[in-house]
Amino acid sequence: MKCDECLPAMELDGPARAQEALRHAASCPRCAADYAALVTVKEELAVHEPLSAAARAVWENASRIPVSEPARLPRWVPAMAGILTMAAACVAVVLLVHMRREVEVRLRIAEPPAAATAIIDHDPAVELDQLAVAVETLSGSLIALAEQADRLEMKREITLILNQYDRW
Repeated sequence: MKCDECLPAMELDGPARAQEALRHAASCPRCAADYAALVTVKEELAVHEPLSAAARAVWENASRIPVSEPARLPRWVPAMAGILTMAAACVAVVLLVHMRREVEVRLRIAEPPAAATAIIDHDPAVELDQLAVAVETLSGSLIALAEQADRLEMKREITLILNQYDRW
């Protein structure tokens, strides 16, 4: 056993550890002195005089004084704290949005408009040719979709007839 463990083992651990600590104290002069000082302090603390009549009266009066409970907050205080917190958050969001809008407006004013710097070349004949091609493509798609819709309609009618007579 180590010297640092001796005194706590004598007082806090079980009887087996206390015996081991006593054996260590018998072989170690430092631990023996510490144990002797502990025994002396315990003996001094064990002997006490009874309370005087005046001290006893003070003791008894102190025991009769009711202990006051800490003041409880009203029920509305936590709710009000939550409301104030939410209001502060809303104000912060409104200010942030307002500041961001101001910055965007300043940037728009500072930038030259894109339409003023670009020269537009527009050829209506090319655009007309492109639109004619798109119309032809859409017309072909529309015809194909109409044929597919006719086939689906025929298939549905055949299925209804077969289900109605159920003998095929």
